[in-house]
Amino acid sequence: MLGWLTLKPAETLTAEEREQVLSTFFDAHWHNQIFPHPRYKELFVQRRENHSFTVQDLRDLQMWFNLARFGQEFREGKVRLATGEVTSVRRFVEQGRDFSPADIEAMVAEQYKIMRAVVPIHRQLQERGQIEVSTTPFYHPILPLLVDTDRATIDRPGTTHPRRFAHPEDAEAQVRLAVECYQRCFGRPPRGMWPAEGAVSQFVVPSFARHKVHWIATDQGVLTRLGRWGYDWTTQALYMTEGSVLGAAECWRHLWRVCPPGGNRLPSKLVPRAFWPGGRYGRRPCPLPMGPSGVAGWRQWQPSVCAAWPTSLVSTAGRGGGSGRHRQPSWRTSKKASTPITNITNYRRR
Repeated sequence: MLGWLTLKPAETLTAEEREQVLSTFFDAHWHNQIFPHPRYKELFVQRRENHSFTVQDLRDLQMWFNLARFGQEFREGKVRLATGEVTSVRRFVEQGRDFSPADIEAMVAEQYKIMRAVVPIHRQLQERGQIEVSTTPFYHPILPLLVDTDRATIDRPGTTHPRRFAHPEDAEAQVRLAVECYQRCFGRPPRGMWPAEGAVSQFVVPSFARHKVHWIATDQGVLTRLGRWGYDWTTQALYMTEGSVLGAAECWRHLWRVCPPGGNRLPSKLVPRAFWPGGRYGRRPCPLPMGPSGVAGWRQWQPSVCAAWPTSLVSTAGRGGGSGRHRQPSWRTSKKASTPITNITNYRRR
């Protein structure tokens, strides 16, 4: 819908469409996305003060709603993408106002260049060993409810189960289709999956294992409400029916919410454990997962503060005790802000 409202010539917008543009095209972070751009800020104030908008004002708003969502590097210069294409919207940022329909179409063409490069750049980074790309069951279903809605726990007075829906074969197909799609895109099967909304249950885990998925991730909030009494993942181990353990690693949730107010290094307390701390499973390396929450995460992004995050994450994780290539990071944490990652195959029950 927003793409269509962006491309429709401003002079042809109906009264209803004009109101849609005015009510949705300021849906951006005021301080990080609107106020840094004089024309966008001007239009914002114009709307707040309930002044009328000309056709040119609407066209400029169509442009700035999209320009504000481009990464800083695209707004400041040319970027060569993984596809070999070169993209930039600097000319539009510098122009600032009085855009034409042709300008908007050209800006959207730059968006498509970037979208075409999303899978290739992630594939390249993964092949270099710099990242690991996870996936989700194909159509993003709540797998436990696909298996059997009657297994859902009734935890509130007056709540009842819906008419029973029980199709475990559908849940199995969702995992299989996701693996096949991932294989086509990345040339290898996925090692891990993040189930939709972190919805997990003991009876869906074997589906992941059958398709050679090594780990799944969920949220502490999900596990603490799992079943009738909840699941304390900090003191218990989670096992597959086949007997192999699902380990748990900690990382900070909502990393983008705690962007530090200054400095050029990501605070060590934001770095998750790079190792199991010892004890039952021994001291072994584990991944450092990061998962900004889609568009909401990038609204909080501040170039002056966060530009050094990738390098600071690596440098911070390398400090502290230990020896050899992997080192124990210096860190502090709160169990209230951690995300368990369950590892299906790498840790065996002792």
